[in-house]
This record gives sequence, C-alpha cells and structure tokens, in this order.
Amino acid sequence: MDSSANVIATAPSAHDLALGMRQFIIDQAGGRTGETVERYVRAADDLEAFMNSVDVESWLGAEIAAHLDAERRRLGPGAFIVTLGLASLIRVLPAFLANPWLPPPGAQRRTHRSVVRRLKTRLRLEASQRGCLRREDFAAIERALGHAYSQDYADRTAGRAGMVTCTVTLDLVEHLVDRLLEGVTEGRYETLDEAISARLNPVQVTVWREPEEHWDHRGW
Repeated sequence: MDSSANVIATAPSAHDLALGMRQFIIDQAGGRTGETVERYVRAADDLEAFMNSVDVESWLGAEIAAHLDAERRRLGPGAFIVTLGLASLIRVLPAFLANPWLPPPGAQRRTHRSVVRRLKTRLRLEASQRGCLRREDFAAIERALGHAYSQDYADRTAGRAGMVTCTVTLDLVEHLVDRLLEGVTEGRYETLDEAISARLNPVQVTVWREPEEHWDHRGW
C-alpha cells in the first residue's frame, strides 16, 4: 500500500474531525477562570453554527453551495465536514472572522480571534497530513485575522487625539507566539528557541523546504 493510501486509511472520520475541533477549542481554556472557559465554549458553539449555516457560494461556487444546501437538508448538523471536507472548511474560515460571525468588540471577540489563530495552526498540521495544504488559503486566514485586529484597534482609538499608549495584550502575545510556531511547523526552524533566536538575531540560514507540490496538492 502506498503512503497516500496509508494517510487515507488512518485519517479520522469527518465526525471525529468535527468533534476534535470542538474539543481542541475548549481545551485551550484549560486552567483558566470560569468566565474564560465560557467564552471558549461559546466560540466552539459559534464555529459549529458557522459550519451548519454559512453561505459558501462566494468561496466555493454556486454548484458546490447548492450541493451543500441539499446535504444539509438531508443530513442535518455536521453536513459541512461530511460533504465538503477539511480543505473546504479551511477555504471558508476567513468568513468566520467577519460579520455576522465576529462578536462585538470586547472579551468574546478577542477569544474568537485567539481561537481562530490556534485552530489555524491545528488545521495546517491536519491539512499537511492529508495532502491538502494550500498556502494561499492560510494566507487568507492570516489576512482576515489582521483585518479583525485592525478593526478592534480602530474602535479603541476612534475619537482619540494626541499620543496613544500602546498596551501589549495577551491577544497580541498569543499572535506573536503563533507566528513563531508556524516557523517550526513549516520546517523553517527545528525548535521554538531557534525561531525566537532568529527573530532576535536575524542571520542568513539555509533550511530545508518542502516542494511546492506539497503545498498545492491537486487532489485537495
């Protein structure tokens, strides 16, 4: 049996993948306050609602959208992953960072963004294992995260004049750590310490990089 067949044979089912994503989100609140746990649970609920009702036509085309609508009527909740799979979820995930899915400014919105950043790292690994990793899809998620963060910044500074004090929030720290971890998962660095050192002391290095066909797999 070839390696691709092994990946298919050992890959989790769509149902297990959906449950795994929900549990992954909730696990991110481990050891935190009850209010924080509730925010992460709400974010997990919001992602389920998103997958059960998001309009995918502008992302995947009218034909696929019509097919998904029919399968949603037939299968009910959970039809998205069963019908379209992981790669399609990754492609439409930027919509989860826009209206009507992005919560109002505040703690829940910050949790929402944090969840998407962490989920992006997990989905990158899943997609790599399944052979459906597309660089442009993850770049789109990163742009959506940046736009959502800039909206928050604009809301906080609207109407202010003069000097502004910059506050380093936990949200920003998590974003920076996520970018460092991407360098490790993408093979640019072997360890997190190496990634941090490269940022603090930039030097030219030669690293192994996967061939382009690994990113842009034709069978996604």
